[in-house]
Amino acid sequence: MLRRVNGALFEGSAGDQVQLVVRAGNNNGTESAHFKYDSVILPTHTIQGHPGCSFSLSLSIRQFEGIVVFDPNAPAGARYDLFEVNAAGGLTSLGESVTSSESAPLIGFGIDGQLALAAATRGLTRGRSSVPSSVPSSVPSPAPSPAVSFSTTAGAPTPTETGKGKRVEKRKKKAVRKQTVRKATKGIPSRSGRGR
Repeated sequence: MLRRVNGALFEGSAGDQVQLVVRAGNNNGTESAHFKYDSVILPTHTIQGHPGCSFSLSLSIRQFEGIVVFDPNAPAGARYDLFEVNAAGGLTSLGESVTSSESAPLIGFGIDGQLALAAATRGLTRGRSSVPSSVPSSVPSPAPSPAVSFSTTAGAPTPTETGKGKRVEKRKKKAVRKQTVRKATKGIPSRSGRGR
């Protein structure tokens, strides 16, 4: 569908097929027109009972003209209005018209054919939602892993937690010393038995 830019310019997506129709009013039953787009005369078709044309939008601004015919005996209020065939098959007014009192029986304006990708990009930009650029500060950080030290008991390094490993090592050393003393004193009579 064509979109109005200003009083003399419409825009649409390049490559789109456009159907335009003129409809006469108070013209004594006369309804006739021919059309030009980009300086090329277009075939006139009867569309929904009215004179119309069909063409594909070219890239950049091109001129459209609809030249209508007024009945010589038509009143001053005779006019033609321009419509576009919409997606539902109905007629949508483009707000362009010409009356028999004007100097030329012409409806003309420019149409800017734009790349469909550029039009889609503009639509995405308008509808884009904001995305947070960083993780919220409320998210807790993972807890640090406990410090680990290594002991050399039994030849191979064994990871033990700091503090606990030191106490375990001390208990093991005390136990080894007690066992060594017991072995060394085994078989030696006690002093208390010598006097008996």
